[in-house]
Amino acid sequence: MRHLSETILVLLMFLISSQLFAEENYLYISVNSTVMASDPDDMARTLSDWTENQGGYFTHLSTDMVILRFPWKKAGEFRSFLGESSDDVFSYSSSSTDLRESILSYKSGIEARTEILQKNMELVEDADFSGTLYLEQEILRLMSEIEQLKGGLRKAENDRLMAQANIQINFQSHSLPQNIPSSFGWINTLNFSHFIEGGFYGKARGSSYDLEYPSGFALVDNRTYFRAISPEGIRFQIRTEKNYPRKDLNFWSSALVNHMEETGYQKKNDGEIIETNSGSEIFAIEWGLSMGSRDYLYMTAIIPWRNKIYIFEAAGEINAYNEYGDSMTTALKSFSP
Repeated sequence: MRHLSETILVLLMFLISSQLFAEENYLYISVNSTVMASDPDDMARTLSDWTENQGGYFTHLSTDMVILRFPWKKAGEFRSFLGESSDDVFSYSSSSTDLRESILSYKSGIEARTEILQKNMELVEDADFSGTLYLEQEILRLMSEIEQLKGGLRKAENDRLMAQANIQINFQSHSLPQNIPSSFGWINTLNFSHFIEGGFYGKARGSSYDLEYPSGFALVDNRTYFRAISPEGIRFQIRTEKNYPRKDLNFWSSALVNHMEETGYQKKNDGEIIETNSGSEIFAIEWGLSMGSRDYLYMTAIIPWRNKIYIFEAAGEINAYNEYGDSMTTALKSFSP
């Protein structure tokens, strides 16, 4: 009976210690996000209020950028809160860094230097003049190093307890991307400003492109392009360029993304491969940018097919664009080169 009681006690202690250990966190959690908000001032205040209610604080607060620190246990809730409180979460990424090694290094460094400091202070009493000067210099150096290590330890301890979120409100850049030429001619034809401001007019007489028209769009006439437009002004277009040099989808999608980022477009995600009903694969990616006081989304998608590259473009003000996202995806899936 005694052995049974001791066994139960040991098990209880193990469970309690395991639970306490599981609740310890040694990860520095960092979140980076860009959100859309019709009222940036109100969005900034909403983020600040939520953080303070969770026992956290902000280190920067403006209508463009908010930097928050909040308990790490709330990191899971923060993603949902961000989606509910903003008009749209344009991008969201999180990362974590294990701080155990850094914390152990700080603590062992403090302990070692403190031990040496105490020994040097004991030697001062018996040292001669020159020895005393040397020891005092060593003591000052050790004290300085200990304070630096303590500062690093305090930061690491705070980082493991408080997650950090860097929230960009609206798009990061409010200027149009730069015109940086690509070595591939067809990539130079991708230009949001030219696309959104170009002519989309006339009455449709049909199109030679094989796809279902996006629901809610009206086809406009053009002999070499497929062009359609929604009542809100969302533009959708298909055209072709030469597949030169002749490369596959992986090569061209990588070249496209690299060039667009280099010129200043901000990607919403890493893009996706859309399989069409005919078995072809389309690489599609959306970009965010601002023009004047409005924020826009610009979709670029491609299918390299034999000696041609089929290029899909769509663009419009972000809220209206999002309403037609599904219908444009359906149109892409229905396409047959």
